[in-house]
Amino acid sequence: MANKDKKWYIPWIGVGVSALILGAIGRFSALKFSGDIGTANLVFFIILAGAVLLYLLFQELVEQLFSILFKRIKIQQQPDTRLPEESVLQQKIDAFCRYSDTVLTGYVAEDDLKILHKCIEQYAKGQISNTGSPQIKTQGIDKFDLCHYGWNAWNHFAVAQQPETAQWLIHVFQLLEDSDPSTLYKKFTHNERYTYKIAREEKIK
Repeated sequence: MANKDKKWYIPWIGVGVSALILGAIGRFSALKFSGDIGTANLVFFIILAGAVLLYLLFQELVEQLFSILFKRIKIQQQPDTRLPEESVLQQKIDAFCRYSDTVLTGYVAEDDLKILHKCIEQYAKGQISNTGSPQIKTQGIDKFDLCHYGWNAWNHFAVAQQPETAQWLIHVFQLLEDSDPSTLYKKFTHNERYTYKIAREEKIK
């Protein structure tokens, strides 16, 4: 038997002592005012029974109250900070699409940005070979900017090796269609210039 079950009688001792004290006070008061022992004894037993019933009622209400309270707390705590894998991936895709819109606006046409979003989703899901022929035209940026963009995709999603990411870039951007992925990925960290229009980003939110 659990330790809690062994000590079930402890609250009843407190209730019993309290009921006896209240009953004695009530009996004394009834005896003082009425002078009738029978009435005084009746008052004593009524108070005793009333105290026990009140305790039982209180115990029942408290148990129900705590049950409701714990259920509400459990419901509030139920949403886990850990999201399903697909939701996490979609959040990363959405974040990289927003980042792409920010850094490529002005260098890539709006319609091409929408196509790029689909290419990003394919890359994030490991569908690197399914992107088809180069689709995205650029202006005002060079291959080193796109190499930084590729490094950012590789670092953000962590789903492919750098040569595979280079292959994805070649399939996506027309500027790189004549590049060799085995050498292009080595330019991902190119830093020989003072400024770039697309910088490497350690974390994309």
